[in-house]
Amino acid sequence: MAGKAYARTATVKFYQLSLFHQNTGAETGRVVLAESRRRAGEAARGFGRKRGTGQQITNCIFIDSETTPGPMQHHILRPRQALNKVYLGLKTSRADLEQFKRGLRTLLDSLNLLESEEHARYHLRDFLQSVFYVKYGINTKGKTDLVIHTGHTTKTNAGVLLEVKRPTNKADMPTPGNLNAKAVHELLLYYMQERVQDKDHDLCHLIVTSVHEWFVFDALKFERLFYHNTQLRKAYTDWQEGRKASTSTDFFYKEIAAPFISQLPEQITFTHFCLQDYKKPLLNGSTEGEAELELLYKFLSPRHLLKEDSQDEETRENSSKVCYAHLKGLREGFE
Repeated sequence: MAGKAYARTATVKFYQLSLFHQNTGAETGRVVLAESRRRAGEAARGFGRKRGTGQQITNCIFIDSETTPGPMQHHILRPRQALNKVYLGLKTSRADLEQFKRGLRTLLDSLNLLESEEHARYHLRDFLQSVFYVKYGINTKGKTDLVIHTGHTTKTNAGVLLEVKRPTNKADMPTPGNLNAKAVHELLLYYMQERVQDKDHDLCHLIVTSVHEWFVFDALKFERLFYHNTQLRKAYTDWQEGRKASTSTDFFYKEIAAPFISQLPEQITFTHFCLQDYKKPLLNGSTEGEAELELLYKFLSPRHLLKEDSQDEETRENSSKVCYAHLKGLREGFE
């Protein structure tokens, strides 16, 4: 594996590796590794083997979290880890999987890296709506880039909020090791507007994506960490009602959201993945790697993102209780 692997800046504590394509120089993804220099080297070699000879690791930033305070290390899940166990065990039909693969290929092939954020947003919307959300409203809402609604029209409550950046906009995107970025500040603002102004109780997931890279948060985590924090709620309400030094969104991002996220007392759990990691099974024309594609299909489906699986489980559980109570009553009647 060619290329510079390490660039030391302080005593090793954790490592952020950036992967670049050997030919184009485009950044293909990141991974944050804890522990020792030896383990980082092993992981770097592992990524070289996994990704093939066409890609190489060109840098690794070392940060000492004791002498150079950095962002809190959050709990990062893969799609498999985030899925409901019942849904995880269900088989996806061949027709649905093939439709998903066609849609994903179209999405990745259609993106023009020189185009605007709107270009990326509309291609993403078309992909989601054609493959998964034909029966759901998907559109912008106010300043929110994309909203997946809980019903057929956009008049129904928002179920999923998406903050969409174009693939080349690295400056505004978070990284797995640092969520305190503008895209997350924007997502937090749209979330607070939904919960405080619109009284939306149906939010299920919140997403920051560059289309290539995805950060997906369960709305229950935001509910506990942000909405139920009285200090943040008061700061947001004061800003919204003009009782701060400025009513600009930039003020909210820099003076309210960023300081609050930097001082969070605990980890945030989120799911992280890159669509480009799925290119090989998409393009090889065989069933190799389809297991990972099926996991991605399930993760992006309404059953997961709109938590339809949870509703089904609750219905089955309640039905069982009703049946049990009915049978018990019949037994008592005979007795």
